[in-house]
Parts: sequence; structure tokens; C-alpha cells
Amino acid sequence: RDLAPVKPFLIRVSPDTSASFSTDEQVVTLVSEDLALLHLGNPLAVAYRWQTTLQRPSWQDSAGIFFRLRKTGDATEGSSFTFQSIEVHEPPATPDGTMNAPPNENAADSNGSSSVAVIWCAYDTKQQDRVVLAETSTQISGHDEVTLEVIVGRSGFPEIYLNGEHLPPSKWTLSREARDFVAANLEQLPVFYSGRIGIVQHGQRTSIPNSKLMYLTD
Repeated sequence: RDLAPVKPFLIRVSPDTSASFSTDEQVVTLVSEDLALLHLGNPLAVAYRWQTTLQRPSWQDSAGIFFRLRKTGDATEGSSFTFQSIEVHEPPATPDGTMNAPPNENAADSNGSSSVAVIWCAYDTKQQDRVVLAETSTQISGHDEVTLEVIVGRSGFPEIYLNGEHLPPSKWTLSREARDFVAANLEQLPVFYSGRIGIVQHGQRTSIPNSKLMYLTD
């Protein structure tokens, strides 16, 4: 079944961060200078499929979806969080200034497609730490809109789709830190991956015209 809609709200913000909701277009827009998190829901501790469309002026700064967000620390320490994310950004530039795209993939080709990097990350805001658990790259048509889809709680490695294209584990370069998550006990996965979900960005503006979540019961 679908997740009941919730009112989005900011969890963690950088200076001059704002979130707005267009009632006419049913679009949420997040604007920030640095790291910002926009809460969209708190799913049950069961496997689920979550699809979200993101619109941005560019992917120079990474943005994407977060899940498994949990609050850490106490009132005396202030709020801090751990969470995981799937983010999209432009490939890093090489020393000569060109984009570091994979072989046979230019940063932008004649068909209007662009190369982007996709990363699976783990965050600890108390430590101000982001660990890249795995990374890959792919091509997208156009440049200002992507649809991210993730299936969580069914396998240790989240099932990740970008614009409908499945990015299987074989396409990713995994870090040593990713092994703990990938090796998680299958029976414990829904609880292991439980936590809040939402949007993460590192600056600029992200509009979210569509976000759907479905619980997987079979």
C-alpha cells in the first residue's frame, strides 16, 4: 500500500535554507547554501519501494534521497543524525579541466545526454562525516531532472534505479565500509534499514514534483 502523505519539514539546515510548497503545482522546493535535509516520511519497518523525481539547475553539487535516518545524541549534545543516501552529481573534473567520464562516455554527447556519478553514502552529522560506500556512473537524457528509485529492506545492497535504469551491484565500486551493510542478515533487513526518508542536497535548489512510496508485502 502507499505511504500516507506527510507535510515536508526541514530536519537539518545550513544557513539561509528554505523550503516552500506550491499548492497549485504540488511541488516542494528546497533551497540551501550547503547540506540540507527535507523530511518526507517515516515508513514502517518493512521492505518498500520509493520513487522520487528531482529537478535542479545543475548537478555540480550533489543531491538525492536519504533513508535510514535516525536521531543520535541527547538534548545536552544537540540534535545529530545518521542516515544513508543515494546522490547524483557531475563527474569530478580531471587536471586538464575535462569531466572524468567513464570510457566511451563524454560529459555531454550529441544526443543531449550527460554523464553523471551516482553515490551511495553513509552520514554521521555529529562527526560531520560522509563516507562514500559505493559509486558508479551512467548517462542521463537532458540534465535538469532525474528520477531516483530505491528498494530498501529486500537485500543488503539497496536496489537502485536512475530514470528507470537498474544499477545492479556489479556496476558499482564498493568501499570496505560497504561490506557491513551488504552482509546484513536477510531476516533483519527491514529493521536494519528502518528510519526516516527525505531529500538531501549540498547547495543550490531542488524541486520535488513527485514522490511515491509503496510497501512490499510479498
